[in-house]
Amino acid sequence: MRCARMCVRAQSIVHLTLYLTMNQPMNHYKTMNHKIVLFFFVLLSLGSVSRIHAQTMPFVYDTAVRTIDPYDRDGGYARSLSMGAGGFGMINSDGPVLQGTAVGFQSYISNPFLIDPIDVLTNPAWVSHYNGVASLNINPQFANAAFGITPDFSLGLMLAKKSFPGLSINTTQDTGITKNVPSAYKPQSIGLDNTTYLYGALQLGNIAVGLGVSYVSAGYQDTPPADTIQSIDESLSQFGINAGMLAAISKDLTIDAALTIMFPSYSDNLSLTTTDAKGNSTTNTETYSDSRTILGFNGRAMINTTNNFTLIPMVDFYTMSGSSTDTHPVGTKDTTISTTMPSHTSFDAGLGANYLINDLLLVGGLSLGTYSETLTGTNGSPDLHTTQFIFPRWNLGAEYRIDKRVKIRIGYAVSNGTQNTPSFDLSANGKSIGSISQTIRDPYFSPSLGQDAGLSLGASFLYEKFFLDIAVANVEANSPTVVAQLGFVFGNPPKFP
Repeated sequence: MRCARMCVRAQSIVHLTLYLTMNQPMNHYKTMNHKIVLFFFVLLSLGSVSRIHAQTMPFVYDTAVRTIDPYDRDGGYARSLSMGAGGFGMINSDGPVLQGTAVGFQSYISNPFLIDPIDVLTNPAWVSHYNGVASLNINPQFANAAFGITPDFSLGLMLAKKSFPGLSINTTQDTGITKNVPSAYKPQSIGLDNTTYLYGALQLGNIAVGLGVSYVSAGYQDTPPADTIQSIDESLSQFGINAGMLAAISKDLTIDAALTIMFPSYSDNLSLTTTDAKGNSTTNTETYSDSRTILGFNGRAMINTTNNFTLIPMVDFYTMSGSSTDTHPVGTKDTTISTTMPSHTSFDAGLGANYLINDLLLVGGLSLGTYSETLTGTNGSPDLHTTQFIFPRWNLGAEYRIDKRVKIRIGYAVSNGTQNTPSFDLSANGKSIGSISQTIRDPYFSPSLGQDAGLSLGASFLYEKFFLDIAVANVEANSPTVVAQLGFVFGNPPKFP
């Protein structure tokens, strides 16, 4: 009988997956990462046949969590996107170019006033609650699974494609680095893909502490035949660490705080053979390297005022800096040129709330942001400072449970602000002649990368322990982004004091 039920569940998942893949464009299907698909179905098999319980730890706060339906683990990127995500990031002229404009890094991919399983990306301590779940996300592609190993220890693993959004340690930051490689080094446009993120949490009384690590690398080696270039050796990598805690200060106050650090780096070693007028050959090595450091902090507090109402103040801060070196022979000596790369900072602060009315959850808040980018001047020219001030920025969302199997969602994210760009008279030795100020509607990440803010919609469908989340974002801009997430929960639901 048990075998028959397992077969029925497996058949349902196969049918659902075939429907999703057959409705994707053929070129999208061909690029589907087979490792992620295999990873998901291995976990699905383990979750279906294993007798291991997901040992969820006592959560670190009590009444506040009831406003977010704590027994549901069927959230994630699709849920957060459909409930008002977007508008958080920092300027970066080295970033990807969309609509002819270089955009920055997305620092927060969710509505910061929403509590959701996606929070394990910024604070791994959340896996102490969101374990006993596995999911596969389509557009962007990533797979995730989290297990309760012991009553006090949880462990999760995520595999992500390059398209993974947000400034988490799971997100590759190689675009700006490889973009600046001098053409003399024959860069081969290598990029990072298939990031591995391992994270875990330990429950220590009323405090859960978490730690996560990620790594991804790529390389290119070549020995061109009959060429002055003897060898090319390129390497690109990124290592990241995040650490966080969930601390129950009292039954009505919980602190959510986490640190993030990332080290993307690139190097290219070029071996060249030159021949002088006498026919003597000399082999020299030229080396280019670029390394960046990204530091971030995310903090929130959950303050219960009643059993149904929770205040959530939030703050985050990110900074990025780096430098490059170019070492090559000049005459009989090696010369090294060091360059300070553009530096970036972002700061956000806001106040929001969660309010539960029977089967309706309302989430939202107001925030402000300040972003800046500094390009170091060269050859006596001044530094260039570009700044933005974003206010107001609204992130609003609602979720309604129609019945035990269906939930519908709606969200809206919008922000306005000003940008100041310096203006210089280069003919007068770089003398400043003021700055250009303009009113902007934040073009970053609201709710999808590179598009204006707007409406988002979503729904969740549950069948026994399986769930399917769908989100359609950016409806207002008439270029919707569709996200689907397929998953299942296993083991016992969380237990609360």
